[in-house]
Amino acid sequence: PIDVVKIPLSGPLTQAFESATQSLIDEEIPKQLGYALKQQLRLYLSR
Repeated sequence: PIDVVKIPLSGPLTQAFESATQSLIDEEIPKQLGYALKQQLRLYLSR
């Protein structure tokens, strides 16, 4: 028979996911907001 060993990964995986998402939020959200604002201004000013 094969012995199945469970390795607890939920803790490290959750921690890595949260740190990665936080860094993505810190980097990407300002870029996306700036782009959206430029698009809205472009649409508003071209009327």
